[in-house]
Amino acid sequence: ALMAPVPVSQSTAESPAAATATPTLAAAPSMSARVKTLAESKNPADAYKAFLLLEKCRSFALWRREGELTRQAERDERFAEAQRSGTLDAQLQEKCGDLTPDSFAQIVPLLERASAAGVLHAASALTRQGPFGNGWVDVDMRPNDPLVVAWKQRMGEVLKTAATKGDYIASMQLAENFGSGAGVLDQH
Repeated sequence: ALMAPVPVSQSTAESPAAATATPTLAAAPSMSARVKTLAESKNPADAYKAFLLLEKCRSFALWRREGELTRQAERDERFAEAQRSGTLDAQLQEKCGDLTPDSFAQIVPLLERASAAGVLHAASALTRQGPFGNGWVDVDMRPNDPLVVAWKQRMGEVLKTAATKGDYIASMQLAENFGSGAGVLDQH
């Protein structure tokens, strides 16, 4: 269907350049603004979406760094070509934008909020953060630390709650741990 012509205003008619100007699209919000908007939303599902944006950046940055440290470029021509062409830099900019290392400090609180509200998969993502937000390093290094022990017990309850609400990944984590005889989160 054709649209009716839009009437030209008096000010547009006076300026021929304005009459032919192409409307510009507003710039997309920065990555940190997107994360902030989602994090500040009252909807707990948005907290999980904010985590996913942060995790996408963190995962890509870690993959890229690991590839560089292990000299992947020497073994993988695609990685080497991506390095040479600047594709890795462009992908990092796309996934991370203006995020700073401080941006990632909000991952655990975001997941805590989403998990408490029963957002699907938030509980299992929360357990992957470890007791202090740095993965399972502390669980492996300090298994008898009272804080780690308390965290493991709390995460067991978080997973049980999520599983009863239908989170199949939480159910699988529980089954994996109980099936091995290790108990909740004693084995990962």
